Amino acid sequence: MIKPKDYDNVQGYGEYEALELGGHVMKIVNVEETVSSTGKPMVKIYLDTDKSDKQPQYFKARYDSDTRANKKWPCIVCQLVYDDTGATNRGLKAFHECVEKSNESKFRLLWGDKYCDCFKGKLIGGVFGREEFIASDGSAKWATKCFFFRSVGVILKGVPVPEDKPLSGNKPVARQNVVVQAQPGELPIPGDDDDYPF
Repeated sequence: MIKPKDYDNVQGYGEYEALELGGHVMKIVNVEETVSSTGKPMVKIYLDTDKSDKQPQYFKARYDSDTRANKKWPCIVCQLVYDDTGATNRGLKAFHECVEKSNESKFRLLWGDKYCDCFKGKLIGGVFGREEFIASDGSAKWATKCFFFRSVGVILKGVPVPEDKPLSGNKPVARQNVVVQAQPGELPIPGDDDDYPF
């Protein structure tokens, strides 16, 4: 075999620590208003594990170590603004309420052109589980995703790991509980914006 000309510059897959399933203290690094592939209004919520989490800045480390030219932020939650009836989506309201509860008096929801900016650097709780998907080679694989938002206080008390979400036709698999350790009665304090790409 002849050595490929870009061989020395390509990063191998290597080994990495997987994100633990269950609850994590998250930091909102960016929010964007956009539309879904079907034209519905939605927000994209870019998240990282907070410095106070058991796996601090997990997604930033993954992003920083990705040497591909077209790299993307590894933890984005897409939230529709309206449900199928045209009413405010309950998931959007839950997101707002979880941010409010997680940041006590340090957060105020702002509508209009300041909407996205009011979330940057704020804390929220995220509950992560596994979801099955079909890879580009046709095989079934599992991805770890943020399934739900909760307040940081709820995360620190401990939340159950969600059941696995298999592709249709497969039965859900129950998981064991995982608890985030914290000092009793203490909530993490949001830090400054580290060197995020947003």
